[in-house]
Amino acid sequence: MKDGRQPQFRESDMEFFQFMEYCVHDPQCRGMSMFGRRQSGKSSSIMCFIYAYSIRIRSGQFGLQSKTDTDAVKLLQECMIKGWANCPVWFKPTYRGDTKATRQLYHASPAERNNKKAVQSGRAIQPEPELDTLVFAANASEKALDSGTFTITAQDEFGKTRNVNILERLLVVLQSSSKVFMMTTVEEMGAGDSLVQCTALYNDSNPAERTANGNTKSLLYRYFIPAYKCYEKINEPCFIDEWGFSMDKEADEYILNERAAAVDNPSKLLSLTRKNPRTIDEAL
Repeated sequence: MKDGRQPQFRESDMEFFQFMEYCVHDPQCRGMSMFGRRQSGKSSSIMCFIYAYSIRIRSGQFGLQSKTDTDAVKLLQECMIKGWANCPVWFKPTYRGDTKATRQLYHASPAERNNKKAVQSGRAIQPEPELDTLVFAANASEKALDSGTFTITAQDEFGKTRNVNILERLLVVLQSSSKVFMMTTVEEMGAGDSLVQCTALYNDSNPAERTANGNTKSLLYRYFIPAYKCYEKINEPCFIDEWGFSMDKEADEYILNERAAAVDNPSKLLSLTRKNPRTIDEAL
């Protein structure tokens, strides 16, 4: 995982993976827009999902974008390459480069050079079967992924992106991608254009409201994880039982008690609400 721990079963992760898989197989859906609290494991989950798909198909391309160019590279390194480097050989296809890859992970045979003498003598090295699948980090601009054909593109922390219109960027990647997975932490979205765009995206991604063509307005399905779902943070109580299922009632009570203690401090109360939104109205 991103923080170096071994993954464990979590009910919220199970539901999230099921939702992503549903989005992949629903012909009326082009992806998802996901909103959730910090430390919910969304980045690790989406990169695990993309890696699983990248080693199951041939000649696929998977583009990653984040709130900044540097963050996209960091997402690839921390949430995919770090885990990939330690995968057993049967879960790691032939790849080009080394385990210190930075901006891309290319499932292809290493480049080999055969000299003229080796070719003439029949000792030329034959390339190994390969997937020819590429996962790479792109810059954060609206048109970074406007060329090419992508199996899945990921838009990490889209709500924190600055100086970029995320709705315009979505229109671009929808033209070049089969599926688009967008996810963001709600705490630091702030006000202004970013919040307005995120609210519009959420409202336009309601599966219960469809156009005459059978799609949502955004072509995506929305997904919100309430703060009390599998509540687990560093240096705080964990509200997950021994089997990995969420203790919703106990977690919700803990969150409300923290807010009650800050009722005389509006700034702190607002911060607690933004960090742990129980409903989408609190998030947006």
